[in-house]
Amino acid sequence: MSDEEIKLKYQIENLPTQAYVNENKTINLAFYIKNEIVQNSEIEEYVRVMEHSYKQFVDEINVVFLEKAEHKIGVLEFVKSASSDEKYNYEIVFSDNGNLRIISLNCDIEYKNECKSFGDIITNSINF
Repeated sequence: MSDEEIKLKYQIENLPTQAYVNENKTINLAFYIKNEIVQNSEIEEYVRVMEHSYKQFVDEINVVFLEKAEHKIGVLEFVKSASSDEKYNYEIVFSDNGNLRIISLNCDIEYKNECKSFGDIITNSINF
């Protein structure tokens, strides 16, 4: 996505570092390369804070923690209403050398299965 498309799609105070959309413009993928210091040992607490925050806007949220090479990875899945439709969200949260990393996918609810499969592939491909 171009810088202009990113600004239109995402909230200005939470712009991703990079964002992509598939050819059909049905699934969005965003990378947040934060300068925020979050250690591996703090990921679970950080994700729980995200979960608590999101619960203000969504009815149901699923949180799973995985461990790869002694690194904690948090995955959040939820559906959020956006104007006249629902958006499925899949967020992957981890620490890389003490820096927060978030990979976010979202799509219209009708593409949930494809988006979830893609998110699972990304999660499983993370190597430390």
